Amino acid sequence: MAKLAEPILILTNWFYMVVPHLLVLLVAAVVRPARKQFLPWSLVALSLALLAFQSWVWWWVPVRESGLAWVLYFPLTAIVLAFVAVAAFWRGRSNPSIERTSPGKPGAASHVKR
Repeated sequence: MAKLAEPILILTNWFYMVVPHLLVLLVAAVVRPARKQFLPWSLVALSLALLAFQSWVWWWVPVRESGLAWVLYFPLTAIVLAFVAVAAFWRGRSNPSIERTSPGKPGAASHVKR
């Protein structure tokens, strides 16, 4: 019978919890624009979601059902990542009323179209 603190179980549980973080890092390694807007916020959001989910499992879910509760972890991370992606997309949209005339300076506008 396997003990709870065996190294293979600790490693397996850690890997299960960190898979969404690794997927975000993989996306950021492949897609360059995602590094600046998506990567930092998604890692922070995933870490907070993991902390909240782990706390919920420890304090509110009965011990017998804690393994079953972890089935909800991946859908939760998908919802968190979708929210961060929508927020990054919304934040990254440019204002159509501002015309950029100095392309070397991102975000700099020399005048406002009226």
